[in-house]
Amino acid sequence: EKKRKRKAPKKCSLHKCKTIATERPRRNGRLIGGLSALSESWCPDSYISLEWDRKYIHFQADYNLFAAKRTGRNTGNKKDNKLFKLKNFRTNDGRLKSWVSRGGGAQFCLSNAKAWDTAWAIIPQNNKYWGIGCNSGGWMGRGAYYGNNPHVGSGWVGVKDNRHAKAGRSLNRGMTMKICPGKAP
Repeated sequence: EKKRKRKAPKKCSLHKCKTIATERPRRNGRLIGGLSALSESWCPDSYISLEWDRKYIHFQADYNLFAAKRTGRNTGNKKDNKLFKLKNFRTNDGRLKSWVSRGGGAQFCLSNAKAWDTAWAIIPQNNKYWGIGCNSGGWMGRGAYYGNNPHVGSGWVGVKDNRHAKAGRSLNRGMTMKICPGKAP
């Protein structure tokens, strides 16, 4: 993970959770190019909540992860992507909780612009599948994924294991993303 220059802390006036993105199931998602459209919503003293199908993921990041994808080549290396270590990670999905716990914590992966299958993901720190962004061919990788495949569709597919498709309009669960004051509960 490259060191990022720290900017002066942004003043936030967030007093309650604010919905910043909502997508409906089985429709192509709009966040395939990254999360830069949400950049103004980020607040350093807050947590992010992803909710779908009675599931949730809550986390905090030290840096604004609402960014555009990294341009350049996709060489199959971890460094091709933008990675953000997450803190105060919480989820009610047992598989994801276990993978993150055994994997040394969670990270947010924003795949590079040349990658396909996944646009972004929440994956364990010990992820070793970087072949095409935040995962590898054959649908390898474990985590929670936002798919981006031009042939099958895009959107939030939720928690997926190795060899399970991480993109596809028919797999899109829909989701709500919120930013909330304080630490993740």
